[in-house]
Amino acid sequence: MNTVGREGRGESVSLGWFCATSWQTWLRWHVSVVKWNVRCVGRLRAALCKAALLSSGWDGPWFCRAYFDDGEKLGASANAECRIDLIAQAWSQLSGVASAPMQWRDGRRRRATSRTPRRGWSSF
Repeated sequence: MNTVGREGRGESVSLGWFCATSWQTWLRWHVSVVKWNVRCVGRLRAALCKAALLSSGWDGPWFCRAYFDDGEKLGASANAECRIDLIAQAWSQLSGVASAPMQWRDGRRRRATSRTPRRGWSSF
């Protein structure tokens, strides 16, 4: 994870969930205080975060964790290590941005892949 974005091109999907949640919370709390044009910019940024997360962050069975500078996914279903990352999955559900079917499918997949025969539940 320490090499994600080292050259300025990699992105963290987990941080994207945090940003989307922050924009939504900011918009809820500042509806009456902030000017109309500032709220419009906030809504636009929240919508852009959501669109990017749902299109680029979704890996099929779950949300990936990040993208390296060369575009390779971290926490993707095709990875040998860090196949599923709990941080990205938790933020996708806490934020409320992901659709219910995505959250449901993601939760089922997470439970199915996190079981180890010797120790019970893994720590991811």
